[in-house]
Amino acid sequence: MKKLFLIFLSLFCISCSSFNPYVDPKTREELFRKGTFELMTEEEKQNLYAGGTASVVVYTEPYSGIIGQSIRNVANNLPHKKQIEKAANYIYQYQDKIIVSDNTYAIQEAIEYMGQSENGRKTLKNCRFLFLNRADREKIAKLAREYGFKYSYPKVD
Repeated sequence: MKKLFLIFLSLFCISCSSFNPYVDPKTREELFRKGTFELMTEEEKQNLYAGGTASVVVYTEPYSGIIGQSIRNVANNLPHKKQIEKAANYIYQYQDKIIVSDNTYAIQEAIEYMGQSENGRKTLKNCRFLFLNRADREKIAKLAREYGFKYSYPKVD
């Protein structure tokens, strides 16, 4: 009986670790489309309407699902400067594109980190961020006012 319980518990944990924090993929897609459209320039919109493509990059971390999010909450209390620097380098590299923060705190933390230097603040003024989940809405709004970047954090209607 004990083995059966442990097998059941293991299977439950595995299935929970793949849960999506969004209601369903359709909702996630709607938020992505809504936020991206808000951040696109008129030139990008015209290009898209003419059959072209939009430039968007997605930043994700290996911490997703219920178990992953719990691990991330524990990890938030530990120094993780490497992860923040990795996200900051990602922002520097893709500052001309819409950067989608998909279920991650790292972009928010990288913005705060970049705001500590003149070069970082200058770069942030050119950036556009789409937050889909997990970041603090009030903090993002405050950082956007402080550093002058554009952002969208759409809600489900």
